[in-house]
Amino acid sequence: MKEDFTKIGKTLLLAVIAMIVAIFTIIIAVGELIGVFSTEKFIISALAIFVGLVSVLFFQFFIQKYSVPWSYNVAIVGFPRSGKTTLLISLFGEIFAGMILPIRITPKGTKTIERINESLEMLKKGQALGPTKDQDRFAFRANLTIRRYHFPRTYKVEFGDFPGDESQVYSEKYGSWLHTTEFFKWVVDSDAIIFVIDLGRYLVRDESRIAYVAQISSALRAAWQHFLDSNEHRIQEVRQHPLVLVFTKADLFGVKKDQDTWDLIEQEIAKLGFGEDIPPIKEIDHVGLARGEARVIEDFAEVIRYFETEAPNFQVVFTSSFGLLDGKRLGIKDFLMAVLPRRKIW
Repeated sequence: MKEDFTKIGKTLLLAVIAMIVAIFTIIIAVGELIGVFSTEKFIISALAIFVGLVSVLFFQFFIQKYSVPWSYNVAIVGFPRSGKTTLLISLFGEIFAGMILPIRITPKGTKTIERINESLEMLKKGQALGPTKDQDRFAFRANLTIRRYHFPRTYKVEFGDFPGDESQVYSEKYGSWLHTTEFFKWVVDSDAIIFVIDLGRYLVRDESRIAYVAQISSALRAAWQHFLDSNEHRIQEVRQHPLVLVFTKADLFGVKKDQDTWDLIEQEIAKLGFGEDIPPIKEIDHVGLARGEARVIEDFAEVIRYFETEAPNFQVVFTSSFGLLDGKRLGIKDFLMAVLPRRKIW
């Protein structure tokens, strides 16, 4: 994406220089021939032509920049059943419903259109989305348009959704690593990386939680290091890419309100957090959410600090595809804003 507009800018600069030199030469030659050449006339004419040319070329480049969609690839990385597909579908649903303004999104391609609308229908009916079945990855393709300073900017976005193998099959094939999967070959060339962590597996007994935090932290750190190693030739550039740590299923922070024992709490979390059932749409408790987020930030502090030092555009986002906070799905807008490019390209 950046390289295309860098080439355009260099070409336009060379064209401006060549045209200015040619015009100056013509003005001098004509002035000498007809005997009306003077320094003042030359300077005035040259400046007028220069300003006109620069204005025209700048305007042409400006229009071209905003009218041509920028290709932008977003990789969604996480272990099976962590809520990656549901997160993406919820993002489309929120934009369709006008909850994230001033952004418009237009799905592209039959497979993307059908999968998005079928999945939205399932969620509306209270049916859980199954794991992604595609062998390598499923690419959700869409044109995403943002209006900035009264000018629309369109991105040709491709969200790469990692296949959701059954946990045992995944473990036998890849172990506890993410960067050894076939999908990660696509991640290496992405413009933004989303690491997804499943809070459903985090909210269990303390001994299991400690092991889960250690496993996830190690896997994500190794994945990021492998990403940098594979992009050694442009490492300063890729460090500027958006890097987002998304904790899904944050509405589970409120599960224990109606439970009396840890066994019942874990049974409820297992039912609602691992795809067997859909939590009823409810308003998320602000206090419970704040306490839960603080606890997660503390437990994952080591890997969060690591990413903060590695990537200047790193962010942490808590999301819920079902529970609502002030009438909106928790964190979906923050997730999208964190993914978009951080700087302008000229």
